[in-house]
Amino acid sequence: SPILVTSYVDLPPASDMEHAGEGSGLSKATLEHVLTAMSYVPTFFAIFFFVTWKDNDKYEDKHGTSGTIAGLLCLTYGISVGLASGGGAAAADMCKILILTRLSLGVFAVIAGMLIFATGENIVKFVLMYLFFAVLSIPEAGVLYAYVRQVQLERFLASEGNQAPPHGHAGHAGHSGHADMQQQMAAAGQYGMGGAAAYGPGAMYSSSHPVTPHFGGGYGGGDFGLGLPPAQQAT
Repeated sequence: SPILVTSYVDLPPASDMEHAGEGSGLSKATLEHVLTAMSYVPTFFAIFFFVTWKDNDKYEDKHGTSGTIAGLLCLTYGISVGLASGGGAAAADMCKILILTRLSLGVFAVIAGMLIFATGENIVKFVLMYLFFAVLSIPEAGVLYAYVRQVQLERFLASEGNQAPPHGHAGHAGHSGHADMQQQMAAAGQYGMGGAAAYGPGAMYSSSHPVTPHFGGGYGGGDFGLGLPPAQQAT
């Protein structure tokens, strides 16, 4: 009679999804702490731009408009990063927007630094601050991207866990399935070593199609009864 072998895979419980990816990189909780610390960086830049707005006349900005706008943008970005570090359902989507926002701010900072350098005098501190802010856009965007990837990974593992059978049931089914396979192998061994050897513990199949043992091998065949039938080898 045909033999149907089914394998079961035990998935980790849902409580372990929070620490997924710790072995290959930073976990979600760690990245949230990094985002929290990173939210203070643009705040320092905002304080600098607010404090030095009166010195903007050195590069032909008598009203301090550029410094005020730069400070508001940095402060708004820092608050947004702080909100995203709190997690939540919309944290990953917010980080996607923040990645583009941070890269755009970096480009604007480079342009502003070049304009200040070309039009002003004794403005080294402004040029350095704008350029330094632009350089930091690369690592900050990298951290945001890593957080989005980690959130997407945990969502994928959670969806896979919901589709799989419960953990305890899956383990019980796996042991019972292995016991049934051993009984079928023992029954097949009564008819010849060819079928038992061909379907030993190393040959695990998970398919909806029944697997028919091949008992026609033996020493008369070219594979000594150890290979699969032609139909199985073809597939």
